[in-house]
Amino acid sequence: MYQKNEEKVGKYRAKLSSLESEISSLKRKYLFEDIFNNVRDIERKLSGVERGMRTLRQKGFIYGKDWENSVSNYKGELPNIKSSIQMESNNISNAHSFTLNQITSEISSIRSSFVSSPGNYYSHIDSLESRMSPIKSLVNNAENKLKAIIQPMVEKIDRLNAKIGRIDKGFENIEKASFKLLAGENLVDVWDAQYLKEGKKGPKGFIYLTDKRFRFEQNEDVVVSRRFLVITKKERRQKLMIDEPIGLISSSKDSEKGFFLARKEMLELGFGQGAKIRKATFRTHMDSKEVDDILDSVISGGISATMVSDAKEKAKEREGKPLPKIDKCPACGASFNKPIVKGMTHIKCDFCGKLINF
Repeated sequence: MYQKNEEKVGKYRAKLSSLESEISSLKRKYLFEDIFNNVRDIERKLSGVERGMRTLRQKGFIYGKDWENSVSNYKGELPNIKSSIQMESNNISNAHSFTLNQITSEISSIRSSFVSSPGNYYSHIDSLESRMSPIKSLVNNAENKLKAIIQPMVEKIDRLNAKIGRIDKGFENIEKASFKLLAGENLVDVWDAQYLKEGKKGPKGFIYLTDKRFRFEQNEDVVVSRRFLVITKKERRQKLMIDEPIGLISSSKDSEKGFFLARKEMLELGFGQGAKIRKATFRTHMDSKEVDDILDSVISGGISATMVSDAKEKAKEREGKPLPKIDKCPACGASFNKPIVKGMTHIKCDFCGKLINF
């Protein structure tokens, strides 16, 4: 019996300490300093996004016309979000700080007599715990509500920031690539990818999507020799393996890597008549649904709606120029049976080899 009483005394002594700790924690928590810090992080991220967008525009990126407006809108929302956080903090403080201070005072009073007669205070300590419970729930609910307000913005900003960084890196890679963009060709997006030519194996590099062409360039260090299990030699391989007009992409499909993989990272493309390949499968190392959606917007022409104003004006000047109609080779007179599609810049005669640029 004595042992059980000692256990109970220890349990309620621990409850008193826990209540004191929880009160201190709650008073800090409903100041919502962590959430205010999250808002400051958003402000820093937005500044970084603005710098990144300016860099892309300087490099000639003409898409994402709404990006600047989105950043301005986010910045415009932040003062109201800060006010909401402060108001929530003030409301909780005004309604419950007196109760928390009163509980703290009661705990101090209990401690002075608890050692000599602990049994007199068990029910009192339980009641303090009960009075604390709704305040804890209120603060937790307020915190969750405030987080829910800013989390969608954080996710959108992070996605935009990642895309800006990816495209900026793409411009850097193009400077060192084995190909050059054509006149009037504009970069849309760039993705790390693996071209799966042999099941799960294949070269690694980058998919470069422009408003005219789909390209895959191998760009990796390949092991060419080993001694036992030790790599003794690597070779840098950089080679343009796919270069097709976007008009020759006949189908695109995104899919999971495996049955249990939630994120899609496989992209399967089909190519039409006139392409050098019939199909290609890539592991994109990111959500291939996003890749597929961007690809669809380029193929359909929907991407033009996201052009910045200056680029859209120039595009309008070219809209009146339809795709050329070339039925015969001007050199040998042979008939052409290859379709001329969006993104093509020339056609080659299969008979005499004449290259006709347009």
